[in-house]
Amino acid sequence: MPLDEALDHELRERGYKQKEKDRLVRGLFDQERVEAQGLELCLSREEKAQLEEIKANIRPWSEWVKERKALEDRAASTVVNWQTKLKGLGSWYGSNVVGTMTRRDANAYKLHMKEKGMSSNSISNYLGTFSGFWNWAIASGEITGENIWEGLKKGLPSAKKRRPLDTDLLIRASHKADGLEDIRFFFGRYQGLRKEDYCGLRWSDIDMSEEVIHLRRYDWQGQRRNLKLKEGGVRTIPIHSELLWRIKKYLPLAATQNDTTPIWKDDYKSKLECWGARWAERFRDRYGFGSHDLRSYVVTQMMKSNINPFFLHAITGHKVPGTSSVVLGYIRPSLKEVRDVLELLK
Repeated sequence: MPLDEALDHELRERGYKQKEKDRLVRGLFDQERVEAQGLELCLSREEKAQLEEIKANIRPWSEWVKERKALEDRAASTVVNWQTKLKGLGSWYGSNVVGTMTRRDANAYKLHMKEKGMSSNSISNYLGTFSGFWNWAIASGEITGENIWEGLKKGLPSAKKRRPLDTDLLIRASHKADGLEDIRFFFGRYQGLRKEDYCGLRWSDIDMSEEVIHLRRYDWQGQRRNLKLKEGGVRTIPIHSELLWRIKKYLPLAATQNDTTPIWKDDYKSKLECWGARWAERFRDRYGFGSHDLRSYVVTQMMKSNINPFFLHAITGHKVPGTSSVVLGYIRPSLKEVRDVLELLK
């Protein structure tokens, strides 16, 4: 029964007038005061959420996302991820003002996710997102009290460790990629870059004379390339010899074309500000593993070889634990040193 009907029924039974019923709907009486007057509000979770929404001076989750997006430099894909999870939470709760939820509600939603058959990894990811948002909302004065999501990851099975990429599978996939002339595969295989790093490259970002790649932010006809760059807005990386000859063979225009047109301009999702989305969607079916596994393979091989973490950062952009971006700006290996280390990758 909708909230209005539930209240109206109880008020009619007790002889309350319409004006008094309206005051209740507006939340001028809390539930304790209603019950003290002899009313029994047998409301569902959704109906209680609606009553709390009326009473609370808290904005809906969409306003939280809007403000946090304006304050923090986050990728569009991250923002969409927030929106998807909070929208689902609001739908389950029965109100977009999720800031009125209680610890009991949070536990109930955790159980709801389990009953839906979601994996422990996914549940943990959702709980982490919600916990982060509640910390933000508390710090910004949006809500008061405890973080209702804190500690809810306890009891979940430990996340399964990702298995390293099988060498034989990688060799077979490399042969297949050569047959398909899939040059983007080898940007991941020999450079260890993120998909967004190489799928959004422009012709002018590949310097064949110097044998380097330039990673830059740009906006091309409304298509944004918002990379994580903190060292002057550009990162220059030498091209591995195994990738270099393939560029010459599979992407010959790189030697002569030097304009600012993205190479794969038709493979862009504006909502996510994401390059290479369709290519990545086909990747697993084509090769038997995900495109990010190529980056993980490169990072793992370098770590096994005891490569200095500052070289690892220079090549892949991988963070150096315990090191600030300021320090990374000062400790910067030369291009020749980075090239020599990169060639150790087989």
